[in-house]
Amino acid sequence: MSEQPQVTRRHILLGGVAVAAMALAPSVFDDAPTAYAMSSHRRKYHYSINPASNAHRYGWLETPLFTSSSLPVAILIHGGAWESEGGPASMRFLSEFLCQHGVACWNIEYRALGTGGGWPTTYADVCDAIDHLIALKLSVAPKLDLDRVYLVGHSAGAQLAALAMGQASRQIDVMGLLMNTPLMRLTKESMQLADLRGDVSLKGGETEAVQHELVGTGNSAGRATVAPKGPRIPIRGFVSLNGVLDVVDSANRSKFSNIRVFLGGTPAEVPGNYAAANPIRHMPAEKKMLLVQGTRDYVIPHGQVKRYGLAASRRGNTVTYLTLQGAKHNDVLLPSRNPAAYQAVTKALAQFIGATSSSTTSRSLFD
Repeated sequence: MSEQPQVTRRHILLGGVAVAAMALAPSVFDDAPTAYAMSSHRRKYHYSINPASNAHRYGWLETPLFTSSSLPVAILIHGGAWESEGGPASMRFLSEFLCQHGVACWNIEYRALGTGGGWPTTYADVCDAIDHLIALKLSVAPKLDLDRVYLVGHSAGAQLAALAMGQASRQIDVMGLLMNTPLMRLTKESMQLADLRGDVSLKGGETEAVQHELVGTGNSAGRATVAPKGPRIPIRGFVSLNGVLDVVDSANRSKFSNIRVFLGGTPAEVPGNYAAANPIRHMPAEKKMLLVQGTRDYVIPHGQVKRYGLAASRRGNTVTYLTLQGAKHNDVLLPSRNPAAYQAVTKALAQFIGATSSSTTSRSLFD
């Protein structure tokens, strides 16, 4: 009787890499799309399995009922002055709209002030959530197109999104995502990346001095002088909805007092933190941007959005402005509060991301 071959750890690792390579194949291979049924409802996935902190490290993945090809992805990053109030539920109308028009939405939560966050932990969580798209693609949503990923941030969420956009890789870092993790580990509902930014202390320099420390619990505001590494998944475009795009300007001229709590002081007291966290100092090149601003938004200092856009244009980015007459800071999120502003935003979002005109509906969760 012939001996049965043994399955070793090496076989498992090689098999995992092979599966990952197939999953990451460009959408160009979808030359003959066929109808593909996805989840008919929104599902919650944790991007952390650390029991000390995963209560606030999760996202809602919402996909259309049916799709005939790969799906562009919008990562929604809520605002709320870097606090947990509002959370992903504040982005639910935009998520539902985009999903109805053929866009997958990853509506994320993160540790914020009062829930274990602060700088740099909050930003580290956002980068980890973005990278978790690879785990979702490999496990539950193979039609996610990781070549068409867009960040949509509101208010403080736009600061986190713009910084991630500026630090994102130019192409998918497969080795960084899969081999350095090490590879992946399976949990009950989805695959999880190991060694998250928000779970480790990052060290650098010849003396291995700690540059910044990321903690699982407790606020860590003001601890960093450099930002954690950005996402390993490339970002095609960025949408700012009444966003904080220059933290120094906002700290000096806005009533946005939480920015000083988030970054650990004033620009004069902790200049390194402001430099590390400032989107206008971490500008990408050759990307798409949609910058939305309401004329009655008194949270964002006048002129900040235009100044950011001009700096972005000088780097070769394609910048589109949308000025909403009479719109206040949160009007872009609620269809009932300012219907004209909301309709203008959703129309611009659909055009920017390349959404379809499908009327397919998705089930509304956030019950």
